[in-house]
Amino acid sequence: MTPTSAASAAEREPGIPARRRIPAAILVLSVSIFVIGSAELLPMGLLMPIADEYGLSVSTAVATSMGDATACTVRGESSKSSRSASA
Repeated sequence: MTPTSAASAAEREPGIPARRRIPAAILVLSVSIFVIGSAELLPMGLLMPIADEYGLSVSTAVATSMGDATACTVRGESSKSSRSASA
């Protein structure tokens, strides 16, 4: 009798590893977390070169970065409230 899948072969012979696939949702979430994390954290590592390039102090570059993040947050909240008001 021959095994019909890798899982049944692994059950019969402990030396054969079963092949498992990563679910698509887990793969998409992993890639999304990596992209979002990189987009958020990469500028923090580049603040000193950015400040040097534009002739700013590092604290001014940080304040500008935080101001941009705050503006994005406020715009996101205002677009939600305007969407719900118009619906």
